[in-house]
Amino acid sequence: MLKFRTEDLVRLKTDMIVVPVCEDGAVTSDAVVAALVEQAFSYPEFTGKSGDKIVLHRLSETAAERILFLGLGKKEKLTPETFRSTAGKAVRHAINTDLSNLIFCLPDATPLVPH
Repeated sequence: MLKFRTEDLVRLKTDMIVVPVCEDGAVTSDAVVAALVEQAFSYPEFTGKSGDKIVLHRLSETAAERILFLGLGKKEKLTPETFRSTAGKAVRHAINTDLSNLIFCLPDATPLVPH
């Protein structure tokens, strides 16, 4: 079942939080998400390029079991299709790892303007 709601990521217990990330940073202005993205960028194998993926477990900023960071590429090239495709990748990852729930961090409204 798909639900949209606002949650406190610090206290939210979930199997996985999905954070879409651009090469030039987070797509949301949320301070907690920005701190999580900084941690993902501290790993040299994650750059935010389209197709990049890294999973970090039990970070102190949140009660989630794991956080999946998915690279979107350059911010100026984002389209609604980019986010639809990314959401599909996140769901496939959850299915393949037998997770029963996930939270998807939605971007601020400005990057969703179609090109």
